[in-house]
Amino acid sequence: MDLQTRKLTFVKEFLNIQSEDIVDRFEKMLKKEKKRSIEKDFQPMTLDEFHKRIDQSMLDSKNETFQKVNSTRFSTTTKKPQVQELLKNLYLKLLRRY
Repeated sequence: MDLQTRKLTFVKEFLNIQSEDIVDRFEKMLKKEKKRSIEKDFQPMTLDEFHKRIDQSMLDSKNETFQKVNSTRFSTTTKKPQVQELLKNLYLKLLRRY
């Protein structure tokens, strides 16, 4: 039986379950397995990679090639000097930690 068929069979069986307790256990198991899968696949970046990304961000900012995003700190109206200052402060904080 191929994976697609197995998944369809599983979903059909799952939809027939009437017990809330069993559904709860499946939900917990699914969350646990998803977390385990993410942790297994997670590859932390090296300190060198981290510094390269910061340097590239600083360069992008200097060349005005940064991307504008919507967030609490950056908005579509954020000006280049503001972004440069925020990046500079972040970079300095990170340097102090390492």
